[in-house]
Amino acid sequence: GSAADPADYTVTASPLVISAGSPSGNVTVTVVDDVLDEDDETVVLTMGAPTNADLGTTTVHTATIADNDATPTLSIDDVTVVEGNVGTVDADFTVTLSAASGRTVTVDYATNDGSAIAPGDYTAIGSTTLTFNPGETSKQVTVSVEGDLEDEGTEETYTVDLSNPSNATINDGSGLGTITDDDGTSMSDLGPPQLRNRMYANVFDSWWPGWKDSPRAPGRVGWNRDHRYDVTVLRTIKV
Repeated sequence: GSAADPADYTVTASPLVISAGSPSGNVTVTVVDDVLDEDDETVVLTMGAPTNADLGTTTVHTATIADNDATPTLSIDDVTVVEGNVGTVDADFTVTLSAASGRTVTVDYATNDGSAIAPGDYTAIGSTTLTFNPGETSKQVTVSVEGDLEDEGTEETYTVDLSNPSNATINDGSGLGTITDDDGTSMSDLGPPQLRNRMYANVFDSWWPGWKDSPRAPGRVGWNRDHRYDVTVLRTIKV
Protein backbone atom coordinates (compact mmCIF):
# COMPACT_ATOMS: atom_id res chain seq x y z
CA GLY A 1 0.00 0.00 0.00
CA SER A 2 1.13 3.57 0.66
CA ALA A 3 3.14 2.48 3.74
CA ALA A 4 6.70 1.29 3.22
CA ASP A 5 8.43 -1.70 4.83
CA PRO A 6 10.49 -1.26 7.04
CA ALA A 7 10.17 2.52 7.44
CA ASP A 8 6.48 2.40 8.37
CA TYR A 9 5.90 -1.22 9.45
CA THR A 10 7.29 -4.74 9.68
CA VAL A 11 5.34 -7.96 9.07
CA THR A 12 5.57 -11.61 10.15
CA ALA A 13 7.80 -13.58 7.79
CA SER A 14 6.06 -15.54 5.05
CA PRO A 15 4.90 -18.29 4.77
CA LEU A 16 2.35 -18.57 7.57
CA VAL A 17 2.23 -22.07 9.03
CA ILE A 18 -1.04 -23.34 10.55
CA SER A 19 -0.36 -26.43 12.62
CA ALA A 20 -2.48 -29.57 12.19
CA GLY A 21 -5.62 -29.33 14.27
CA SER A 22 -5.52 -25.50 14.45
CA PRO A 23 -8.25 -23.53 12.67
CA SER A 24 -6.24 -20.31 12.18
CA GLY A 25 -2.89 -18.56 12.25
CA ASN A 26 -1.87 -14.95 12.84
CA VAL A 27 -0.06 -12.51 10.60
CA THR A 28 1.32 -9.61 12.71
CA VAL A 29 1.91 -6.16 11.28
CA THR A 30 4.02 -4.02 13.64
CA VAL A 31 3.68 -0.27 13.06
CA VAL A 32 6.81 1.90 13.36
CA ASP A 33 6.14 5.09 15.32
CA ASP A 34 7.53 8.39 14.02
CA VAL A 35 7.07 12.15 14.54
CA LEU A 36 6.15 13.08 10.95
CA ASP A 37 2.78 14.65 10.30
CA GLU A 38 1.59 12.61 7.34
CA ASP A 39 -1.45 11.12 5.64
CA ASP A 40 -2.92 7.83 6.86
CA GLU A 41 -1.08 4.94 5.18
CA THR A 42 -2.09 1.44 4.18
CA VAL A 43 -0.55 -2.03 4.28
CA VAL A 44 -1.94 -4.58 1.81
CA LEU A 45 -1.66 -8.30 2.62
CA THR A 46 -2.23 -10.68 -0.29
CA MET A 47 -2.63 -14.44 0.24
CA GLY A 48 -0.69 -16.74 -2.09
CA ALA A 49 -1.42 -20.29 -3.17
CA PRO A 50 -1.89 -22.49 -0.05
CA THR A 51 -0.59 -26.00 0.59
CA ASN A 52 -3.10 -28.62 1.76
CA ALA A 53 -5.93 -26.10 1.61
CA ASP A 54 -8.04 -24.09 -0.82
CA LEU A 55 -8.24 -20.26 -1.04
CA GLY A 56 -11.40 -18.61 0.15
CA THR A 57 -13.15 -15.76 -1.60
CA THR A 58 -11.25 -13.01 0.25
CA THR A 59 -7.55 -13.08 -0.61
CA VAL A 60 -6.55 -9.39 -0.20
CA HIS A 61 -6.65 -7.63 3.18
CA THR A 62 -5.85 -3.95 3.86
CA ALA A 63 -4.64 -2.52 7.18
CA THR A 64 -4.67 1.25 7.75
CA ILE A 65 -2.03 3.09 9.80
CA ALA A 66 -3.71 6.20 11.26
CA ASP A 67 -1.33 9.14 11.72
CA ASN A 68 -1.24 10.62 15.25
CA ASP A 69 1.37 13.38 14.88
CA ALA A 70 0.63 17.07 15.41
CA THR A 71 0.48 19.50 12.50
CA PRO A 72 3.70 21.58 12.45
CA THR A 73 3.71 25.37 12.81
CA LEU A 74 5.37 28.09 10.70
CA SER A 75 7.33 31.11 11.97
CA ILE A 76 9.37 33.92 10.40
CA ASP A 77 12.17 35.84 12.13
CA ASP A 78 12.96 39.57 12.32
CA VAL A 79 15.89 41.05 10.38
CA THR A 80 17.89 44.29 10.71
CA VAL A 81 20.25 45.59 8.00
CA VAL A 82 22.28 48.77 7.48
CA GLU A 83 21.00 50.38 4.28
CA GLY A 84 24.32 51.45 2.68
CA ASN A 85 24.82 54.38 0.34
CA VAL A 86 24.46 52.84 -3.12
CA GLY A 87 23.02 49.70 -4.66
CA THR A 88 21.06 47.26 -2.55
CA VAL A 89 21.55 45.17 0.58
CA ASP A 90 19.88 41.78 1.07
CA ALA A 91 17.68 41.27 4.12
CA ASP A 92 17.41 37.49 4.51
CA PHE A 93 14.38 36.33 6.50
CA THR A 94 14.18 32.70 7.66
CA VAL A 95 10.86 30.86 7.62
CA THR A 96 10.96 27.74 9.80
CA LEU A 97 8.74 24.72 10.29
CA SER A 98 8.52 23.56 13.92
CA ALA A 99 9.03 19.92 12.90
CA ALA A 100 9.74 18.03 9.70
CA SER A 101 6.58 16.93 7.93
CA GLY A 102 5.83 13.93 5.79
CA ARG A 103 3.63 16.16 3.65
CA THR A 104 4.41 19.04 1.28
CA VAL A 105 3.87 22.29 3.20
CA THR A 106 3.15 25.58 1.46
CA VAL A 107 2.64 29.13 2.72
CA ASP A 108 2.25 32.49 0.97
CA TYR A 109 4.30 35.56 1.89
CA ALA A 110 4.33 39.23 0.90
CA THR A 111 5.91 42.50 2.08
CA ASN A 112 3.95 45.40 3.56
CA ASP A 113 5.04 48.99 4.13
CA GLY A 114 5.57 50.41 7.58
CA SER A 115 7.61 53.58 7.98
CA ALA A 116 9.76 52.20 5.14
CA ILE A 117 8.04 52.70 1.79
CA ALA A 118 8.57 50.66 -1.38
CA PRO A 119 10.11 51.17 -3.85
CA GLY A 120 12.21 54.00 -2.41
CA ASP A 121 13.39 52.16 0.70
CA TYR A 122 13.07 48.50 -0.38
CA THR A 123 11.74 46.35 -3.22
CA ALA A 124 8.22 45.12 -2.52
CA ILE A 125 7.34 41.44 -2.94
CA GLY A 126 3.80 40.54 -3.96
CA SER A 127 2.06 37.37 -2.78
CA THR A 128 4.46 34.48 -3.42
CA THR A 129 4.23 30.80 -2.45
CA LEU A 130 6.97 29.18 -0.39
CA THR A 131 7.18 25.35 -0.57
CA PHE A 132 8.65 22.94 1.98
CA ASN A 133 9.21 19.48 0.55
CA PRO A 134 8.77 16.54 2.95
CA GLY A 135 11.57 16.60 5.54
CA GLU A 136 12.53 20.28 5.01
CA THR A 137 12.27 22.67 7.97
CA SER A 138 13.81 25.96 6.82
CA LYS A 139 13.43 28.33 3.86
CA GLN A 140 14.75 31.81 3.10
CA VAL A 141 12.95 34.94 1.88
CA THR A 142 15.17 37.77 0.60
CA VAL A 143 14.14 41.43 0.50
CA SER A 144 16.32 43.97 -1.35
CA VAL A 145 16.91 47.14 0.69
CA GLU A 146 17.77 50.29 -1.28
CA GLY A 147 20.87 52.30 -0.35
CA ASP A 148 20.79 56.11 -0.31
CA LEU A 149 22.62 59.19 0.94
CA GLU A 150 19.64 60.72 2.71
CA ASP A 151 19.85 61.21 6.46
CA GLU A 152 16.47 59.84 7.59
CA GLY A 153 17.48 60.23 11.23
CA THR A 154 15.59 57.17 12.48
CA GLU A 155 15.21 53.51 11.64
CA GLU A 156 12.55 52.53 9.12
CA THR A 157 10.52 49.33 9.17
CA TYR A 158 8.43 47.07 6.95
CA THR A 159 7.06 43.55 7.40
CA VAL A 160 7.12 40.20 5.61
CA ASP A 161 3.79 38.52 6.36
CA LEU A 162 2.79 34.86 6.04
CA SER A 163 -0.69 33.68 4.99
CA ASN A 164 -2.67 30.75 3.53
CA PRO A 165 -0.71 27.82 4.99
CA SER A 166 -1.28 24.29 3.72
CA ASN A 167 -0.50 21.22 5.91
CA ALA A 168 0.72 23.55 8.66
CA THR A 169 -0.51 26.36 10.89
CA ILE A 170 1.06 29.79 11.48
CA ASN A 171 2.66 30.53 14.84
CA ASP A 172 4.56 33.80 14.15
CA GLY A 173 3.40 35.13 10.81
CA SER A 174 4.97 38.60 10.67
CA GLY A 175 8.70 39.23 10.23
CA LEU A 176 9.79 42.77 11.10
CA GLY A 177 12.36 44.26 8.73
CA THR A 178 14.37 47.15 10.17
CA ILE A 179 16.48 49.44 7.97
CA THR A 180 19.20 51.21 9.96
CA ASP A 181 20.16 54.61 8.56
CA ASP A 182 23.92 55.14 8.14
CA ASP A 183 23.95 58.62 6.60
CA GLY A 184 25.43 61.58 8.46
CA THR A 185 24.07 65.08 8.76
CA SER A 186 25.00 67.31 5.82
CA MET A 187 26.74 70.61 6.53
CA SER A 188 23.67 72.48 5.26
CA ASP A 189 21.85 71.07 8.32
CA LEU A 190 24.35 72.54 10.79
CA GLY A 191 23.30 76.18 10.58
CA PRO A 192 23.76 79.36 8.51
CA PRO A 193 26.82 79.80 6.24
CA GLN A 194 28.76 81.91 8.76
CA LEU A 195 28.46 79.20 11.42
CA ARG A 196 29.33 76.42 9.00
CA ASN A 197 32.41 78.31 7.79
CA ARG A 198 33.60 78.66 11.39
CA MET A 199 33.09 74.91 11.87
CA TYR A 200 35.16 74.19 8.78
CA ALA A 201 38.00 76.30 10.12
CA ASN A 202 37.89 74.66 13.57
CA VAL A 203 37.97 71.21 12.02
CA PHE A 204 40.95 71.98 9.85
CA ASP A 205 42.90 73.73 12.61
CA SER A 206 42.91 70.45 14.57
CA TRP A 207 42.92 67.98 11.69
CA TRP A 208 45.29 69.71 9.23
CA PRO A 209 47.74 72.09 10.93
CA GLY A 210 48.97 74.66 8.43
CA TRP A 211 46.00 74.13 6.13
CA LYS A 212 45.63 77.86 5.62
CA ASP A 213 49.00 78.01 3.84
CA SER A 214 48.39 74.97 1.62
CA PRO A 215 47.48 75.47 -2.06
CA ARG A 216 44.87 72.69 -1.53
CA ALA A 217 43.24 74.48 1.40
CA PRO A 218 39.51 75.13 1.08
CA GLY A 219 39.84 78.76 2.19
CA ARG A 220 38.88 80.61 5.31
CA VAL A 221 35.20 81.11 4.60
CA GLY A 222 34.35 78.52 1.97
CA TRP A 223 34.60 74.91 1.07
CA ASN A 224 35.87 73.16 -2.04
CA ARG A 225 33.51 70.23 -2.67
CA ASP A 226 36.35 68.31 -4.33
CA HIS A 227 37.96 68.06 -0.88
CA ARG A 228 34.82 67.70 1.21
CA TYR A 229 35.49 66.39 4.70
CA ASP A 230 33.86 63.24 6.10
CA VAL A 231 30.40 64.28 7.30
CA THR A 232 30.34 61.60 10.00
CA VAL A 233 33.16 63.45 11.76
CA LEU A 234 31.44 66.81 11.36
CA ARG A 235 28.44 65.55 13.31
CA THR A 236 30.55 65.63 16.50
CA ILE A 237 31.85 69.21 16.06
CA LYS A 238 31.52 71.58 18.98
CA VAL A 239 31.91 75.32 18.37
